[in-house]
Amino acid sequence: MKKTIVVQKTEESLSKSLINSVSSDYSSDSLIEFGESIVDDITGACFHSELITKIPIISMLLAFNKGVLNFRDRRYLNKILNFLSETSGASNEDKKKYLIKLDNNPDECKRAAETLLDILDKITSLEKASMVGKVFRAFMHEDEISTDNVVILSEMIEKAYLNDLISLGSTKPNEWLDDANLESVGIKQSMRAEDINLAISSVRNTSYGHYEDPRDVNESEFTDLGRLLQRILRNY
Repeated sequence: MKKTIVVQKTEESLSKSLINSVSSDYSSDSLIEFGESIVDDITGACFHSELITKIPIISMLLAFNKGVLNFRDRRYLNKILNFLSETSGASNEDKKKYLIKLDNNPDECKRAAETLLDILDKITSLEKASMVGKVFRAFMHEDEISTDNVVILSEMIEKAYLNDLISLGSTKPNEWLDDANLESVGIKQSMRAEDINLAISSVRNTSYGHYEDPRDVNESEFTDLGRLLQRILRNY
């Protein structure tokens, strides 16, 4: 029972420290460089960086591990730093707005932070960690984006294929997106029966070497959250 209480307290402290870290002041480049040094520096010399004292989540994780980190721990810290490298780009005005959101809905912000910590642990790429950071930066800037949106969009990023997400955020998206995966994570709507029939008809009526995807005729249907994620990845 005591062990369970300690774990819960640890999780609460980490989520709170992540919330506080988002509004701290540091440059994006310094965070990325620090993250690389954490992964590469097996001597632990990087732990003496002044940045540690400015980033509550990092100093807390180091304290919990007593400064001894295995490779997985280092990768996790690096993903958190890539996440923070995006949120650090928020303006001072947006950071103030974020603090107001935090004061108005502390429980909701705490829930979002707990989910983000879990997702950052699960994802396998630094690129996805940065994308989650973009979602949080959009949350800081836009009043219409809720903590529920942050949670769901972050889960979408974790489950979607990286190449599809990169294409989604590009102004010239790859036409060969994995629609099945994007549908399964909720970014695209499921293909309707009439679209399937149109696809069959297209195959029958099209000459060799050319297949006209019905989604090229009827624009790809994104869900509301899918469109929101696309806009965030493109604009932030």
